[in-house]
Amino acid sequence: MITLISDVDGTLLGDQPALNELNEFISANRKDFYLVYATGRDVTEMQRGLFIEGLLMPDAAILSTGSEIYTVKNGAFLPDVQWENVISALWDKNKVEEAAKKVDGLITQGKSEKLKVSYFINPSEAEEVRQKFGKLFSENGIKAKIIISHEKYLDIIPENCDKGKAAAFLVNKLALPLDSSIVAGDSENDIDLFESFCRGIVVGNAHNKLKLSALNKDFYMSGTDYAAGVLEGLRYYMQRLK
Repeated sequence: MITLISDVDGTLLGDQPALNELNEFISANRKDFYLVYATGRDVTEMQRGLFIEGLLMPDAAILSTGSEIYTVKNGAFLPDVQWENVISALWDKNKVEEAAKKVDGLITQGKSEKLKVSYFINPSEAEEVRQKFGKLFSENGIKAKIIISHEKYLDIIPENCDKGKAAAFLVNKLALPLDSSIVAGDSENDIDLFESFCRGIVVGNAHNKLKLSALNKDFYMSGTDYAAGVLEGLRYYMQRLK
């Protein structure tokens, strides 16, 4: 069985005909796949993607940039309480939000999530914002991780979680074969996925930071974009795993 752990926006989504072709391929081989979405979306946004954007129903979902894990049974998203307990012990959302008040130029994304705080930032200030938060967290003993994607989306999550750690936790908990687990992504917030697994698909439209992090490693660099790139990489790995 292949465990496909894929980012959503910019990886699966972006080319509807390509997504349809990928969906057909997975559906035709559904018994051979354990399908996991790993995304910054919350559960409501993820469910919208299933019903409006044409995504297949997954077997599990890693949401809110790794701060939530759900298994999916008969269309119902069931939260993994064990994962929440693991990552929430040192998390203090109030302290994070107080620190954010000292950083200029942040625009809240308007979400209220238990284990994630999200902002929009100016792309030209991304690295400066990262450094300011790092300094504030260090000075105030805040145990949190800063993840910036596409240089304009900033997520702050518990220090001991990210997409990669959540995916590794899920694979280990369900005893899924590690050697046939394949990740796929397009942006900086997918780097942790690639650091946690030995097989991965970097889609053609991926951000340069992800491409650079994947250089000289045994990952598949797709020549095509979005879902077409995922399908290209899947075919490559399925030949190797025979």
